[in-house]
Amino acid sequence: MPIVSDRDDNSAEWLFSQSSNFPLLRADEEQQVDAQKWHAVEQLQQLFVTDAPARRYLALWATNLRDRPPQIGDFAVRDHYKCLRREQQHLLEDGASRKALEALARRLERPAKQEPDHAAIAEIHMGAALTAGIAEVLLGSDEAHDTARALLHWQAHWPQDPQQEGAQPGARTRKQVAQALRLYHEAREKLVVHNMRLVYSIAGRINSRGLPYPDLVQSGMLGLLRAAEKYDHRRGYRFSTYAYNWINQTTRQLVEDMQGIVRYPGGLNDKLSRLYRERMHLLASTGREPRTEELAARLKMKPEAVDELRQVSNLSLSIDARAGNDDDGVTLGETLAGGPYDDTAKAAQTGSLRRCLLNGIDTLAKAEQRVIMLRWGLSGSQPLSRREIALQMQVSTEWVRQLEASAMAKLRNDPELVAVFESQETADT
Repeated sequence: MPIVSDRDDNSAEWLFSQSSNFPLLRADEEQQVDAQKWHAVEQLQQLFVTDAPARRYLALWATNLRDRPPQIGDFAVRDHYKCLRREQQHLLEDGASRKALEALARRLERPAKQEPDHAAIAEIHMGAALTAGIAEVLLGSDEAHDTARALLHWQAHWPQDPQQEGAQPGARTRKQVAQALRLYHEAREKLVVHNMRLVYSIAGRINSRGLPYPDLVQSGMLGLLRAAEKYDHRRGYRFSTYAYNWINQTTRQLVEDMQGIVRYPGGLNDKLSRLYRERMHLLASTGREPRTEELAARLKMKPEAVDELRQVSNLSLSIDARAGNDDDGVTLGETLAGGPYDDTAKAAQTGSLRRCLLNGIDTLAKAEQRVIMLRWGLSGSQPLSRREIALQMQVSTEWVRQLEASAMAKLRNDPELVAVFESQETADT
């Protein structure tokens, strides 16, 4: 039973009120639901190797994963790359199921035999989310989830295959795939909705230092959904035990991500924690935002020091927060304006500087060129970290750092390049 409302009351409070309608499952009910989920996954995998067009797509997926694994530069949205890497990590080079993938790719490249390759696909341990994503791609679903969208972006970089162009599974196979996919989603959702209260419990115990509670709940729901995809009752433990770690990990990761770029010393972090605890205590007891003097008295600090701490702790705001504490008012995101925009002359100067910079980069070694282009996003993609570049180039992070340092030293010593940028700085001042 879906719990997401089409109305505007789909808030943390509304979801919490709905969670009371879904009591925790008994151990036998939990096993039954999870067994349905994995039975649907096994059905989908068997259909992949039975239907000819589906088998051909699976062969293309296995071959490209073996020979041309996804690279971060192939994706306009970085989260799509992270999603595929997470789901296919064990199938990449040096992964636990790499040899099984290579064996499956060889079998699928040959003509289909009388006996489908059910055992071969089972040996690669394809996860539930990846299986469902491939099924959604085969069906051409308009409501594709994250894994399916990531696969669609990745397959745009596959070599064209004339046999696959326009080929779709037969009507009977499509019906069976849709039915198995529906059963999978029903089982996964049932595990989620009957454990929503666990998310609220964990989110309420985390010291978020001002991070909105609904944001913590939303992050926890993502962890709960991930747990529902990976949980396997055959390992002998309850779902709540398994989901706790996923929910706790995603909510704490959100808190860390929202703390800002600047990392403060441990002593200052302790003061911020004390300030947050006292503020929440006074807020709960008085029902209003505490004054600086009240906080200073409880913390045994000067009011000026408390003001400084409150400014430091205000590192981030949710753009979904209501402006002016008005529940019916506009959000902060709706008040953001675009611009400022450069004039035409400024755009022409920027284009000229870019061309000059690219000419200077052309004088570097090939490896140095690639590192600089990826590091600063000069090829139209997002700037990448040294670790991401190392993964893409299949080298160490230290080697990438050395290449970057060498390239930057050469560019700084390029007289023509230095003269152009110095003249531009002079014109700007």
